[in-house]
Amino acid sequence: MARKKKIVDALAASEQKYRHLFSAVRDPLFLLDQETGEILDVNEAACLLYGYSRDEILTLRDIDISAEPEKTRQAMIEVPAHIPIRYHKRKDGSVFPLEITASKVIINGRDSIIASMRDITQRIKMEKQLFSERKISKTYLDLASIMFVVLGRTGTINAINKEGCDILGYDEKDIIGQYWFDTFLPTRDAQEVKQIFKKVISGEYDNFRFFENTIVTASGEERIISWHNTTLKDDKGNITGVLSAGSDITDRKKTENALIESERRLVAAQSMAQVGNWELEIGAQSIWGSKQALSIYEYDDNSPYVPLDVVQESVLPEYRKMLDTALSSLIARGKKYDVQFRIRSAKTGIEKVIHSRAELVVDENERPAKIVGTIQDITEQKKLEEKLEYLGYHDQLTGLYNRRFFEKELARLDKVENLPLSFILCDINGLKLVNDSFGHALGDDLLVKSAEVLLDGCRDNDVVCRLGGDEFVIILPQTDAEETVTIANHIKELATNEIIANIELSISYGYDTKHSEEESTHEILANAENYMYRHKLYERSSMRSKAIDIVMHTLFEKSGRESQHSSRVSEICEAIAIKLDFKRNEVTRMKIAGLVHDIGKIGIDEQILNKSGKLTDDERAEMEKHSEVGWRILSSSNEFSELAHYVLNHHERWDGKGYPHGVSGEEIPIEARIITLADAYDAMTSERSYKAGISKQEAKEEILKCAGTHFDPKIVDVFVNNVELSS
Repeated sequence: MARKKKIVDALAASEQKYRHLFSAVRDPLFLLDQETGEILDVNEAACLLYGYSRDEILTLRDIDISAEPEKTRQAMIEVPAHIPIRYHKRKDGSVFPLEITASKVIINGRDSIIASMRDITQRIKMEKQLFSERKISKTYLDLASIMFVVLGRTGTINAINKEGCDILGYDEKDIIGQYWFDTFLPTRDAQEVKQIFKKVISGEYDNFRFFENTIVTASGEERIISWHNTTLKDDKGNITGVLSAGSDITDRKKTENALIESERRLVAAQSMAQVGNWELEIGAQSIWGSKQALSIYEYDDNSPYVPLDVVQESVLPEYRKMLDTALSSLIARGKKYDVQFRIRSAKTGIEKVIHSRAELVVDENERPAKIVGTIQDITEQKKLEEKLEYLGYHDQLTGLYNRRFFEKELARLDKVENLPLSFILCDINGLKLVNDSFGHALGDDLLVKSAEVLLDGCRDNDVVCRLGGDEFVIILPQTDAEETVTIANHIKELATNEIIANIELSISYGYDTKHSEEESTHEILANAENYMYRHKLYERSSMRSKAIDIVMHTLFEKSGRESQHSSRVSEICEAIAIKLDFKRNEVTRMKIAGLVHDIGKIGIDEQILNKSGKLTDDERAEMEKHSEVGWRILSSSNEFSELAHYVLNHHERWDGKGYPHGVSGEEIPIEARIITLADAYDAMTSERSYKAGISKQEAKEEILKCAGTHFDPKIVDVFVNNVELSS
């Protein structure tokens, strides 16, 4: 909208500038339709010259004010040109000579002409006198309001009138005798004009009667002069010089350029905004369209007029009646015409969305004369609006409706006619575990698959929404409790057939039904949610236990070395626990803790996990995250939640220099201290691609050296002196 307003403001400013310049010029100016000669606009000077009011003159054509209609029409066809002297007539019938300078412009798609009319009655009289007597009357020349210059055969200035001195900004004495081309012309033009002058003096060139060029004044300002030239001859017919009568047309040229620039900006702005103009004469069978309008409809004809039935045929059938009604209302009652509709290009078959506005133009009798309007291709804008609307009401990951839409749709459906109104609330079991173990990409896959299952299990008129995270809700209008249970069970059955990363999709659900208008919808939803959480507590534990088994299996598939390492650490932990007189169930727990101590490595890149050489600093930093990842995975299951603390701390050191939290001594759980020693012992005695393993005795000696720094001294003593390993 901001861009559109900027374009509209620019057009308005351009139009205002054009009006100001058009009115400010002293010469009479006309804006004409080149084809018909219709007078489209005039300035005040034109009204004064011809003796008409503005309203009167705007009803005329160019031939109505001409004393030579045929010559006038022919001259208008040949523009741009400096038209030789023509004779026009005023309102009172008097005929007078004038000089016309015309330029072609395009206004609103129409070929038009800007014409400047200068009354040269006085000049003609003076020229006749000069030509017949072959002498210059200084008195008459100084009274003239145009510039007169007499150049000798060499191009020096022999005479100049007062107006010429005023325009050039010099005293007469400083001008006479100067070389015209070097003194008063811009360097860029001097040589060209000098060559033309030489040809005129030699008689080789006679097309010098009308001429426009730029002069330079005493202040350095450049002015544009329109010259009416004639050669001066002696009694024998020899050319002795040139007499030039010049009119300062700088202001007029600025106006013309401003009009051309205004039109250029209009066309550019319309192109940027994809806006076109159109006009329809009341009762006409064809419609005029600007270049941009025809481009929108994809018409290639050279004519700007298109048959009305061809335009109507482009409109999709479902919009035609609406457009006819809107147009009829505009003509009959002046009702606002502001419509949107769709068209299909006959050329490409592409559909477009069109926005059109129009106003009624009446004649002098207040009767409808024609309709003028604009059209704009808003196809891309509509697509963007639809996309924004979609994003505003849809979950970007699953494509389901979002919470915002749910609240809006709930308000719409919570009506008596939709009772009984049922709700199913669903929760995806184990999503956090999947995210922590396998990454959020796989968690997203789980959500997308869950959304597909919910849609497959529902009817077409049911509304499925994702409220956020792993929670979904289904609105079921006109559905009783029995049918709701059937749908919920069907969804659950569909879910059991879906496997993501070897994990069975598990959905917990709760439901409730609103039977009467008096029941609170919020309470119904709360009941459904409570029911869902009861189901979830029952189903979550077993599902997460299965998931953790799958995580370990997946880790061992990624790295055979990790599988063997975990088994050996598990055996060492069990042996140490026995020698420390742990209870039977504690020994079992210690054995399992040793087996799963590196479960957090599931999230580490396989290339790092199986790297044959030493790890880089970045790779080591990535590897050190595994104890925290393991803690998140195990703590999600009640069955393994206690083991999570052992796994979190199994890289802490007795002296507090370990990770991730730098705790020390007995602040570290004893189970974690056991895993620390078992993990280090197996790492030292195991052979790696980049180093050979050391002997058991050497490893025990190394552990003894680190007692009190890396390891708990008591556990070191038990391990070194009392534990015998089978391998």
